[in-house]
Amino acid sequence: MNRKQQPGNIPSSAEAEGKRRSAEEGSEKGRGMAGTVVGVGSSAGGFEAFRLLLAHVPPNTGFAVVLVQHLDAKDYSVLLKILGRTAQMPVSEASDGTAIEPNRIYVMPPNAELTIANRILRLTPRVQMPGPRMPIDRFLRSLAQDCGRRAVGVVLSGAGIDGSAGLQAIKEEGGVTFTQDPATAEFASMPEMAVAATCVDFVLPPDRIAAELVRIAHHPYYADTMFKISLPAMPEDLDRTGRAAYCLAQAPKGSSEVILLVEDEDMVRNLARRILEASGYVVLEARNGLEGLSLCEAHQGPIDLLFSDVVMPELGGRDLAERASTIRPGMKVLFMSGQTEDFILKEGIKKRAPFLQKPFTPIELAYKVREVFDA
Repeated sequence: MNRKQQPGNIPSSAEAEGKRRSAEEGSEKGRGMAGTVVGVGSSAGGFEAFRLLLAHVPPNTGFAVVLVQHLDAKDYSVLLKILGRTAQMPVSEASDGTAIEPNRIYVMPPNAELTIANRILRLTPRVQMPGPRMPIDRFLRSLAQDCGRRAVGVVLSGAGIDGSAGLQAIKEEGGVTFTQDPATAEFASMPEMAVAATCVDFVLPPDRIAAELVRIAHHPYYADTMFKISLPAMPEDLDRTGRAAYCLAQAPKGSSEVILLVEDEDMVRNLARRILEASGYVVLEARNGLEGLSLCEAHQGPIDLLFSDVVMPELGGRDLAERASTIRPGMKVLFMSGQTEDFILKEGIKKRAPFLQKPFTPIELAYKVREVFDA
């Protein structure tokens, strides 16, 4: 915690301006250091949920974690003590102009509103407005806009509806969303509302959310991987969201072709489904090879493409494709894998079989699928 700033105090305009300049001078460094940001929101019953979650997050995920809660100054001090004893990462009070760093936890103070821009925390005094306060939605929306697919949103125990709209914003930007399993929450309405809004990728108890965050931290989608792809020139006055939308708009579109997507990693499957649906395809999802084979047999309409991971338990991509081709002889096949092309050749995939290396960008996926259809 920043000991020069007591909980709930907002810096003066001069202090804030000095911090802003200092942070912006190092903002490029800050953005590189803390690529993925996890926003965690809770209200009633949040103490235990925060404790269970952060006690199981190791100190080296590379993520920055920002906690947003509905607390008064007294409860806030208790929360800081709890986190100081249980969290494996350093805990700091969020202050205006702070360039976030990886492997740190930032806690929003009471009587304040928190947002993020250019990986820099922005703190403003709380203003009384008609209607309920929605500090979690406010922060998660700004997180979605700032971090895109590197935004992760988590809603824990709480009363009310705060958090659902923020999770929806993160999901729309390609990020990953979690909510606490309502059955494990002291106050279940916030998690239940998030689930009802169909904007949640994972519904888990807090300790299992932590385990999934660790898995995501090591996933190639969240590694600092660079891609090169030739695209048409775009207007220079677009912001980050506009550039992403413009690029995807230039990618070839489907004509309601049906794709059977088979992938055992939930995060990859969810992202691929969103990209394919945004590109104009109808997507059938299966969580493993056996489920994919059952769908192939049971689906009443056409299936134009099987898009399958190569390495899966019980029934891998190659065997799935061979068995599915006897059911639907005209169906095209596209394989994907995080392994190298040499590895998948050893798995029995033919050398010239259509193949997409993970991790892939939305543009790469859209182009590759269209290439397979047009071959």
